[in-house]
Amino acid sequence: MKSYILYISFLITLSTADNIIDVDWDYLIFVERWPITVCIEWHDKNVKNNCTIPVNNVQWTIHGIWPTKIGTDGPSFCNKAWPFNETKIEKIEDELKQYWTNIEENTGLISLWKHEWLKHGTCAATLNLLDNEYKYFNQGLDWVKKYSVGEILKRKGIVPNNTGYTIQEINDVLTQELNTTVIIQCVVQAHTKISLISEIRMCFDKSLNLIGCDFDTLKYLFTDNMMYNYESSGIFTNCNLKKPVMYLDSIPRELQEKYDQVDNLEKLITLYRVIKFLIWYTL
Repeated sequence: MKSYILYISFLITLSTADNIIDVDWDYLIFVERWPITVCIEWHDKNVKNNCTIPVNNVQWTIHGIWPTKIGTDGPSFCNKAWPFNETKIEKIEDELKQYWTNIEENTGLISLWKHEWLKHGTCAATLNLLDNEYKYFNQGLDWVKKYSVGEILKRKGIVPNNTGYTIQEINDVLTQELNTTVIIQCVVQAHTKISLISEIRMCFDKSLNLIGCDFDTLKYLFTDNMMYNYESSGIFTNCNLKKPVMYLDSIPRELQEKYDQVDNLEKLITLYRVIKFLIWYTL
């Protein structure tokens, strides 16, 4: 009997080990993103996709808090045996809808939270300050209020528009106001080929203090373009240094018209199918 119990205990230990990776990380990357750009990217993947955009027209939303080890990308998915538990965040769910918004509306309300917890939260949980869903997501809320990218830029006259700004302008404001370095991410819109500001990434230590994003620490994350930009300007960015980067206040009309045309076409096809069914049914 004793041998049987020991064998069962061994199997449980082995099963748990299969679900938990060796977690070792050095700092956190906190990511805010511009909802309009996220929505445009989402539409580019499929014009049928819908978006949830916050009402506040300078409000950036949270993408995630990413534990990161120097010289690597990750870790991630650190405990497959720890599922996302929505009940743990019930008290702050209304705030999460506002600040940690799932822009990709048709993927379901909690899909972003679930993904961020499973991929990054289970790794952050090795830190006592972030060792459950409530602590992890509430920390994101604290940071997005204290370090609101939209409000920081707005105070210095950088607001969403249709003319854009240089990355130097945006970087100068952020580094001066935060008194540290950040990473500025852009994406290129598929149809127009214009550069859109996408994310601002800030770095924090294990005491949850804001620190500078250091080149030697982060260089493994750099693409060739980002490396060139850093060497040319000292700015951590993959954005175009020579042309204005768009910080749009809405989805461009030509793109919206395209999305509307596809939506109207889908409605006509649905109507056609209904009429065809009714004709068949009444014969």
